[in-house]
Amino acid sequence: MFSLSGLGLEPSSMKTALTMYFLIGTLIIFFSIVLYFMKSIGIYKMAEETGIKNKWYSFVPFLREYTLGLIATYKKSNKRTLGSALFILRSATAALGYVTTILFIAGGVDTLFRADEILVKGGTVSVNVVISLLLPAIFLCLFSITALATRIIYIVTLAKVYHSFDASFTFVFLFASILLPVIADSFFIYIASKNRPFFSPMMQNSSYVGF
Repeated sequence: MFSLSGLGLEPSSMKTALTMYFLIGTLIIFFSIVLYFMKSIGIYKMAEETGIKNKWYSFVPFLREYTLGLIATYKKSNKRTLGSALFILRSATAALGYVTTILFIAGGVDTLFRADEILVKGGTVSVNVVISLLLPAIFLCLFSITALATRIIYIVTLAKVYHSFDASFTFVFLFASILLPVIADSFFIYIASKNRPFFSPMMQNSSYVGF
C-alpha cells in the first residue's frame, strides 16, 4: 500500500504545503484580477478623454488592446492601424499558444504509446514519431514569432500613450513596464489616466470612432 512515510513525508507537512499552495494561488488570482481592472479602468478613462466610442471595450480581453492602440494614435489619420495590429496579434498569439500546448500534449502521449518506435533503426527514427514532435515545434516557432511581434508593438503603443498623457515620466513608465510586464503597465496606465492628454478631441467637440 502507498504510504507518505515511505517518501519521507508526514501528513502534517503535506497539509501545510497544500495550504501554502492554496494561499499563494489565491493571492495570485486576487492580484491578477486587481491588476486587470486597474488597467481596464485606466484605458477606459483614457478612451473617454480622447473621445473614443465603445469605451466598454476596455474591459474585454483583446479588445482593450485594440482600444489602447486607438488611444495611442488618436491624433493620426490612420487611427485603427495600431489598434487592429494589436488586436490581431494578441488573438493570434493566444490561439497559437493553445494549439501549441494541445499539440505538445498529444505528441507526448503519442510518443509514449509508441515508445518502441523511438528505437533507432538503421540510423533513422520512425517517421510517425518525427511528425508528432515536428508539428508542435513548428507551432511553437509561430507562437514565439507572434508573441515577440505583439510585445514590440505593445511597447511602442505604451510609449505613445505614456507620452500623450504624462510626457515627463514616459521613459520611467516605459522602462518599468518592460522590466515588469503586466504589473507595471497596469499600474502606470491607471496613474497616467488621471491626466488629460496634451491634445484632447473632447476639448474640440470631436469624436474619435472605433469599430
